[in-house]
Amino acid sequence: MVKQLREQGLQNGVFGLPRKKWLPHIVVTVWLIFQGISIWSHALNSQQPPIYDPLGYFQKGKTFWENIDHGKWVNPLNIEPTARPPGTILMSFPFGYSSDFHGFHFRSAYFPIVSMVVAVYLAVGLSRSLTVGWGVASIALLFSSLPLFYQFELVENMETSVRWGLVDNFQAGVAAMAAAACIRSLSTVSLRWLGLGGGLASFTLLIKPSGIMVMALLGLSWFILAIWNVLKARQNPDSPSEWSRYLMFGVIQLAGIFSFFIIICVSSKYFSPENFRFAKQVLAVAKDVLAIPLSRVPALIHWSIGEAVIIWIVAIIALYGCNPHCRSGMNEQSRSPRTVGFLMMAFLVWAGGVWYWLVVQAGGHVIRYFSPFALGGLVFLVPVAIQVWQHAKTWVRTIIILICVVPTVNMACLLTQNNPPILRQREAGVSVSVGTSRAEEDQANVFLEKVRQGERNINVYSFHSGIGAMVFENIGSYEALVRPDYPTYITKLQINWRTGFVTRLNDLLSVDYVLFRPVGGDAERQRLMQIQTIESFGLENQVFQAWLSGLTEKNGVQIVSETRVRLLEIIDGAQFERDVDQFVSARSWHTAFNKANPPHRWWSSAQISAYSPTPAEKEIQFGDLYKLHSLMIKREADELKVEVWWEEMKHEENNNQRLMFFHLIDTQGNIYNNQQISVGRYKSIFPDQRWRYDSISFTLPVDPNVNALAFGIYHPDSKIGILPADKGIRDWDGRRVVVPLSAAK
Repeated sequence: MVKQLREQGLQNGVFGLPRKKWLPHIVVTVWLIFQGISIWSHALNSQQPPIYDPLGYFQKGKTFWENIDHGKWVNPLNIEPTARPPGTILMSFPFGYSSDFHGFHFRSAYFPIVSMVVAVYLAVGLSRSLTVGWGVASIALLFSSLPLFYQFELVENMETSVRWGLVDNFQAGVAAMAAAACIRSLSTVSLRWLGLGGGLASFTLLIKPSGIMVMALLGLSWFILAIWNVLKARQNPDSPSEWSRYLMFGVIQLAGIFSFFIIICVSSKYFSPENFRFAKQVLAVAKDVLAIPLSRVPALIHWSIGEAVIIWIVAIIALYGCNPHCRSGMNEQSRSPRTVGFLMMAFLVWAGGVWYWLVVQAGGHVIRYFSPFALGGLVFLVPVAIQVWQHAKTWVRTIIILICVVPTVNMACLLTQNNPPILRQREAGVSVSVGTSRAEEDQANVFLEKVRQGERNINVYSFHSGIGAMVFENIGSYEALVRPDYPTYITKLQINWRTGFVTRLNDLLSVDYVLFRPVGGDAERQRLMQIQTIESFGLENQVFQAWLSGLTEKNGVQIVSETRVRLLEIIDGAQFERDVDQFVSARSWHTAFNKANPPHRWWSSAQISAYSPTPAEKEIQFGDLYKLHSLMIKREADELKVEVWWEEMKHEENNNQRLMFFHLIDTQGNIYNNQQISVGRYKSIFPDQRWRYDSISFTLPVDPNVNALAFGIYHPDSKIGILPADKGIRDWDGRRVVVPLSAAK
């Protein structure tokens, strides 16, 4: 009996379905399992920490679960960092925090792939998927093989904007599922599916702010197609009348879902004025930094969605247009909209996404900003592709399968190797190598062990020097995040998305170490050193690194270690500052550099009196360590500029870590905006000029409720805290001095 049942099962297939019905979907399942195993293997073999933005998502998940562990049930939208919404936690730490980043990296790569496959099957529906088995399976294989899913570690000279830990692909996968749910809703006239689509679209807002655009485009696409079907139904008396009811209740449902998510975001710190101001400053910098010529677009496509999917899109549209059976009447399901509507909505989503990416976000070469719209638009083409498949001849189907399967096979071959040939990866538009920055990882870890032999954090100034420097910088940042009680190194960067890209001499002269990429070859170094007029940040960076490459102990520095990047220790700060001053004064610099770096760093009391005879505040002492001799507030064009002249009265070890903070505050003392400067490594190179000059700027206009500037000096370690001020209008138990903005000149 058992034997007979087994033989009958083998003949009938699974769940009574013939083998050829379920085989395509088994292939897709096996492919997903293979991907999961391969990506996990790559993640385990990678020691590259989260780089920059992913650290924010890592921190969000860590802080969330720490609050839960301590019984603090707080609004996750208000948990620091508030600019990173809580939807990212689902990818970073869905089941609890772990200091091991390998799982975090794996999920950032694998979750989007699974989401995309789910979106394909969701758009088609289970029963129809069994009817068009290889048609839907081939689409799933192609969409899960897009190059943008296979960008793992940062690797030198790989032109990708994606890496481990970023949430753009995760958001794109959720957007794809949202589009698929909307398609199912329209195909079945189902409000339940619409509710799922609206919920998923809204969830993208909890992953990145660009989700608001995803919501708008998907909502608009659904509305246009629903209106179209209402009008078609009214033209045909025999057509079901449910479309009008579906449209009315659908609008109410989407409006309710969208409004709920927007309201909870607006009423939280996620959409706070401070975060919007920061975003505005970032966009202003991005417009200058990220702009690209049109000639770069093909390369961006190659490293994101790839040429295979472009060929597939062209083939589907051509076959759809050439075959009248595809366009005639309604789909096989009598209530579903015409597939031409889905085709139009694909282009609507893409057009809106391009506008958001290039105009609103000023993303330029960062094409990952377009990913949610690229994948959402692709899903709208799935019903069109299935329609083409059902009316295509066998040889046409064979060609379609080849277009879809070839990239999958190629990706499978690449994933079987930890470090495939770079040429092969470039041809495929992927970056799946791991371990390419091992030398810098070891260099950073050795330095970290040295730092931990002391009792304080160490400051490092890092020049924009490629992947090696990024890895070195972020190992220190990662350690500060996961082991805050241990000493680490804190990196100051030229790259600042708030104030622009420039070398800030005050930061450079207040650190303990300098990290840069040495310029190889005497001829190249001499060529750069002979340049006297520096007209851009790129050239500025090259010339500085050429100069640093030639420094020795007589310049007050010594080499600590070297890989692709060199780490210098400043052993004589005064001598190093004299050499920096000589190097800078011998050249003509571009406007941004001159704006960021005042002509004089050290002043005398006579010079201050001549420059600023009526300061807003003067002669305020902080503890017995510092004295602020003069503070001046000026309104300049679109900026509020704060200038300070201060002196270290007494030196102690903690001074190397102390910072002077500046807050714009309202009448209640709430912080509207904040900035800070380092007061470490104080040592004047001029005996008669002991007052150090620093300045910061706030962008105007400010909120009308903001009426004062508050400042003080603090140590990052909360146990050491803020120094008390001896006079002036003060709050925070006498530790923060408040100056009315009416004192601004």
